[in-house]
Amino acid sequence: RVFADKVTIAGKVDGDVIAQASEVIVASQARIGGNLLVKGAKAPQVMPGAQIGGKVKFTKIAPPVKEKPLWEKVWVRVLALIKLLVLALLMAFFAARLLRGGSEIMTTRPGLSLGLGLGVAVLAPLVLIVLCAIIIGQAATLVLGTFYLSLLALGGLLFKPVAGLVAGNFIFRYLQKEKQVALLWTVLLGSTIIWLVCLVPYLGAVINVLGLLFTTGALAVLLTRNFLTWPWGGGNNEKTISGTTASGTNVAN
Repeated sequence: RVFADKVTIAGKVDGDVIAQASEVIVASQARIGGNLLVKGAKAPQVMPGAQIGGKVKFTKIAPPVKEKPLWEKVWVRVLALIKLLVLALLMAFFAARLLRGGSEIMTTRPGLSLGLGLGVAVLAPLVLIVLCAIIIGQAATLVLGTFYLSLLALGGLLFKPVAGLVAGNFIFRYLQKEKQVALLWTVLLGSTIIWLVCLVPYLGAVINVLGLLFTTGALAVLLTRNFLTWPWGGGNNEKTISGTTASGTNVAN
């Protein structure tokens, strides 16, 4: 019975040979009187001329997985946090309107966000299949499918910054009720808290799924609003002339 990484049999063995190794080689001058029983990642290599009196039985087992060192696990987590904070920073500077709009919808209309997120994630693929089979054809379905996947990917990417802004606003309102905190610090703090919560086993998975649904639904609401108001710029039919505001009426001097 042999346990090793590599085993080479080159002599005479009267009985059975039982080996558990990643590689077993039976040389041409080997003489085994009994069975050859091998457990490992690869089948044994029996060279021409080798004599085995019994049977050759091979049982494949997966090679042992080397556990990553602690410093590597910590570095992977820290790198993920750095990427998240960079994304939150970029959104705070270059996509503040999207960030505020998404967090506002998630805060004021959570039911709508979750419902639309579920609809996009669950019902949209079924609708696309029906449309492809019955109505619009494959080309249009491909375009809609690409849009659907892009919306889901965007929801997954922006989930932590948008939800982080919601969490950051809640925390700063609780700590500093009368002071206005800059968007940058709010989203950075909230994103870090969301990241920490997502590290908790099981709870993190639930938060990730719910965050994807809420964020996707909020993005769907924003896209719908922009689509319905474009190109009229917000749908507000108010004009201001010489300091006087009129709704739906032309004012002339």
